[in-house]
Amino acid sequence: MKEDLLNEPYRSTISKDLYQFMKDNYHTIDEVKKICDEVVRKKQIEVARHPRVYIAKTKDNKTDLYYLNCKVFFPISISERKEVKVYIGKMSDFPKGTKDPNAKRIGTQKMRERLKEMVQVGI
Repeated sequence: MKEDLLNEPYRSTISKDLYQFMKDNYHTIDEVKKICDEVVRKKQIEVARHPRVYIAKTKDNKTDLYYLNCKVFFPISISERKEVKVYIGKMSDFPKGTKDPNAKRIGTQKMRERLKEMVQVGI
């Protein structure tokens, strides 16, 4: 059965059918795209207002110092997300490391500012 689906006449029929569908329904497809764009925009605003942050430590190989960064996934499209990182500070400044409530508070505050800029620019 699978071999039948992959043969050339079947593929060309699918392509022709898809082309005809898109040609007949381009207004509808454009409306669906607008709706998807609006859904993504609303998700971006929601993430900017209430980011679910992850505090991570990174090591600078040159100096052997550890730093804390705040990370969040920001929606770009319906199926894509981008990891956004914000520097918090040196790990030595936060006694509990990644579990330090001060680090999470600072990271969340900086991340909100960064995401707000991204939403305003229209990323």
